[in-house]
Amino acid sequence: MKEFLEHIKKEAKKFFSIEAKKPIIIYTHYDADGLSSAAILIKTLKIFDKPFILKVVKNLDFEKIKKIKENKEKFSSIIFLDLASSFIDMLKDLENCFIIDHHKINSKENEKIEGFINYRCFSDDFKTSSSIETYYFCSSILPEKEARELRKIALIGFLGDYSFENLSKFTNYFLKESKEEIKIKKGLKVFSYSKPIHKALEFSNIYLPEITGKKEKILALLKEIGIKIKEGERYKTLNDLSEEEISKLITSIVIFKTLENKNVEIIGNIYLVKFFNVLEDAREIVTLINACGRLNKHYLAILFLLEKEKSKKILDRIYFKYKYEIIKGLRLFEKELKNNKKEYIVVNCKDKINPNIIGTICSILINSIDKDFVIVGLARREKDIKFSIRSKVRDVGNILEKVRKNINFNYGCHRKAGGGTIDFHQEEDFIQALTKVLEEEFITIKI
Repeated sequence: MKEFLEHIKKEAKKFFSIEAKKPIIIYTHYDADGLSSAAILIKTLKIFDKPFILKVVKNLDFEKIKKIKENKEKFSSIIFLDLASSFIDMLKDLENCFIIDHHKINSKENEKIEGFINYRCFSDDFKTSSSIETYYFCSSILPEKEARELRKIALIGFLGDYSFENLSKFTNYFLKESKEEIKIKKGLKVFSYSKPIHKALEFSNIYLPEITGKKEKILALLKEIGIKIKEGERYKTLNDLSEEEISKLITSIVIFKTLENKNVEIIGNIYLVKFFNVLEDAREIVTLINACGRLNKHYLAILFLLEKEKSKKILDRIYFKYKYEIIKGLRLFEKELKNNKKEYIVVNCKDKINPNIIGTICSILINSIDKDFVIVGLARREKDIKFSIRSKVRDVGNILEKVRKNINFNYGCHRKAGGGTIDFHQEEDFIQALTKVLEEEFITIKI
């Protein structure tokens, strides 16, 4: 771990010592990890009064990399956050170029390349997010007080990509260091601890067919078990409930769970952080930041993470719009799941849902299933089709590589989650090839 931290510190010293006569250009991913990483770096650059330009992207491809290299003279340095490990061979000779990432490395030489920060170059025991790597990158040149303020932002990025199960040594090290900024308590894993109870259940991150998105059923359930949703004129939150009320609510939720997800844990650690001087459920902020990313409101996400007051009210409206979009998508998948008898499902949503939330819907659904299962969703964009794949057990990278033997497409992934794009003319061929690979996957496991 010491070697990894020293490597981060060395690269940070190099990056911040570059004379910024021209602006620094930052390319970051549009999800919670990428936006949190950007917020950490922006806050640090502002402290040192260094000019910058931020570009938020959904992905990189060869054409984008080519254009970036062609325009390199316009900038004092280039830094990629939560991106670019797949293009390391194209970028490693570019002067004053830095990459902070945690995705799989696509390189002929899996080495400790200058300007490149990725835990995978050191040890899988250091598995972490780009935001935590960016935190150590920036904190290495900051006074302790300023560094502490970045920890909660790093946590948001981490939660965007990972759960707190089987934490790596490196992430545990970060959590121990951040114990004053991050409060941990046991509670219902249902979102959220800061929104009204009935809204928390309606927009639950744990998919429960008889509850999620069904406002009237939720209000009837709460009335039946004797939980009032208001205290005077104020709506109560999960944080306001007594132990007895929480116990009643848990029992009711368990009763509503289907056989498909009967063993899914609904109790676990809740991570609380202070934003705008209010203790918030960190997972809720992740949802808020992801909503901004997927609805192309990236600047609002950055402003929120930097605690600029004007962003808060706007984000509350965006949050509810985003959640209703997700519920619409969940209902579409729900119809397909009801009649599904296989260990996988491929749902082609075409233009019925916002393509930017297809990954979120797949994640919610896979987290509600307690068996070996794969969920794939497709949705049309203006120029192509976006797909997302989520797995309970299997390595999605292996699955997509088998599909790519016959069809050429771009993708990126973690072990159990991935996504990419295909051309319109590939739609049917991709679905057929993917279905064939999934059939073979599950036949193999039964032999």
